[in-house]
Amino acid sequence: MRLRAQRDFLVGHHGLDRAAREHGVGAQARFRLLLGFRALHGDLRLGGLLRGRLFLRRGGKGEEQEEEGEGGVGQGRHASRRIRLLGILEKFRLDGRTALITGAGRGIGRACALALAEAGAEVWLAARTRAEIDQAADEIRAAGGKARTMACDVTSSHEVRNLVGAIRTLDVLVNNAGTNIPEPFTEVTEAHLDGLLALNVRAAFIVAQVAAQRMLQAPDRQARGGAIINMSSQMGHVGAVNRTVYCMTKHAIEGLTKAMALELAPLGVRVVSIAPTFVETPMYRKMREAKPELEKWVLERIPQGRAGTAEDVAAAVVFAASPAASLVTGTSLVVDGGWTAQ
Repeated sequence: MRLRAQRDFLVGHHGLDRAAREHGVGAQARFRLLLGFRALHGDLRLGGLLRGRLFLRRGGKGEEQEEEGEGGVGQGRHASRRIRLLGILEKFRLDGRTALITGAGRGIGRACALALAEAGAEVWLAARTRAEIDQAADEIRAAGGKARTMACDVTSSHEVRNLVGAIRTLDVLVNNAGTNIPEPFTEVTEAHLDGLLALNVRAAFIVAQVAAQRMLQAPDRQARGGAIINMSSQMGHVGAVNRTVYCMTKHAIEGLTKAMALELAPLGVRVVSIAPTFVETPMYRKMREAKPELEKWVLERIPQGRAGTAEDVAAAVVFAASPAASLVTGTSLVVDGGWTAQ
């Protein structure tokens, strides 16, 4: 509820300011108008004005935050300067949109679900383990967001069609489910080969195809827009030892992304891949436990000197899903700390 109240306040504040500007209201009159709006808002009470600066007291706890008023920039401990020129920050919002995230029970998928919900989307979390996605959905709802869950094995086309068919209007897909089995090329078994191809390539294709079909059922798709985000990897751009099959599957995802983008762009749907480096996830931790020297090998190859976090990737996903990326399609957002720049 608190998150929703804050969002409603910001939307109302920006809308009032925009309407006043469009009707030619002068700067001083606009300032007084917005002061009145803030004073009436339930979360805030007017503390006072000093040299054109507005002080706001939050929640009656005596903590002051200084904001810029007419002709001044806040200098307090919590000083911030908020201006509106192009409305860029609003373009990162996903209010009124519905997003589906596969592999959403843990790691990157879970972070993407939370981030998209924070951006205002209603999120559908899908994974094989129901308990994990239910826990993530509970966290989203507790913060005031909208979340639904559905257990799904994405390697089953039948389950995928049931999942997507349950979503009334689909705007964003985060095609995230995937795995890796690091091993030397000469030791790869056919079972491992078939398993990775089935999940990382075939299932990714089917999920994207079914999601695109659902998106295109919306009569206003051209105006509404849509985004399919395929979770790739830096290994979709380079090669690495002990990762022949994984590299093959992620190079396939990069090719799929480009071809899909060309077909879907005229229909109002963008397609983007996200290519992270090694990220602090349960899968990466399991790899480190099995091979302790892996961490040193990884960090030596990342110029920024650290592995990624799930939040690093989720931030890129929010951008790619949002209207802020309205001209971004058929490309890959590489979140790798510089790995592939070498």
